Amino acid sequence: MPRDTFTLPGLMDRFFELNNSSVRSYRQLLKEGFIERVLIHLLELRPIRNVDVHSLEKTLADLDELPLAESVQQTLMEQLERTLEGVVEPDAYPVHGVPFLFAPPGHGFVASKRVRSFFPNINQALGEARARNVIVEGYVRDIQQVVKNSRVNKLCFIDKAFGPLGAVELRPLLMEKMGLPGVVYRAYSWKQHLQPFSAGSLNRFDRLCVVYDVGISGGMIDEFATYVEKELEADVLGAVVFFDYEEGARKLLESKDIEYRPILTKSTALPELKAAYYSLYKSDLPLEDRATTVESAQNQPEVRSASRSLLPMATPEHVAAYNKAVDDTMRWFLDQRSALRQQLGKCYVLVHNSQVLKNSENPEILRAEARKLPDNAYLIGLL
Repeated sequence: MPRDTFTLPGLMDRFFELNNSSVRSYRQLLKEGFIERVLIHLLELRPIRNVDVHSLEKTLADLDELPLAESVQQTLMEQLERTLEGVVEPDAYPVHGVPFLFAPPGHGFVASKRVRSFFPNINQALGEARARNVIVEGYVRDIQQVVKNSRVNKLCFIDKAFGPLGAVELRPLLMEKMGLPGVVYRAYSWKQHLQPFSAGSLNRFDRLCVVYDVGISGGMIDEFATYVEKELEADVLGAVVFFDYEEGARKLLESKDIEYRPILTKSTALPELKAAYYSLYKSDLPLEDRATTVESAQNQPEVRSASRSLLPMATPEHVAAYNKAVDDTMRWFLDQRSALRQQLGKCYVLVHNSQVLKNSENPEILRAEARKLPDNAYLIGLL
């Protein structure tokens, strides 16, 4: 495997590749077990230092090439110990009535091939009555819609290999509220026969709705759908998740005719996520998002929004005004970019209130200037 594909977040792919193999060698079994232990300790639960992620990635790549080198093995064990010592407690902040967990600057949650600044751990949130009501009501509403659309006769809860317990904690409650049986699928189980099912049972031609916590790529739900179709000719007709990072799950699942219903999406929550991060750390949320980055398939110049976060106690009117200002600033820049490049040449510009305040070849100079602006939408773009 090329070194540049062997990353710590990418370890999940390596684990499931080994886990789903029908033929295993002793070495593969050892590697599967090793990767599983690393991911159990590091995935999604607590923020880890970004610098430790990068150090581990390098050493894991070295170990993949030189598995018997004692010096590399020792380096890896030292780095694992250092990484675990550097794990910190996350900070909780309400987003749409549910506490989300945030990683302080310089740290992140490892989740599905990325190191992330926030993670919606619903199991943490379920301990609070108000948040629990929001979560449960959201699931019930969207599951009811899937049942109405597709005549689903059974719910499926995925017992994840790593990270928080997930929506499986809600199985008894949602079964009772929906009046439907539910099964538990162990994502980490070897796939011979029907071993992956630890609770409940599936029958041939069952019509299923998956209940899951977080949608990212959609790979886990797709894996389950493929498995039950092959083993039992059962159909996954819907999937309900609490939060969607909008990184491909909808496109993948809808291409398989699975109705995908997230209760909350990243784009909807983004203003509150930015406000929460700024309130906690007095800095901007380090997040690449379609609301803050415009990319072109033709490799056109990059545009980056450096919009300031909302005030922590912003009203809905302030949120709406802020979003409009962001959209107007981005639209003005895209409309004027060609003319500005002819006038100023290739450089970075600081845009605020539909005018260029300053231009420079060094974006750091513009960022320093932007910090002097009031809490409003501004943009640093490359012409």
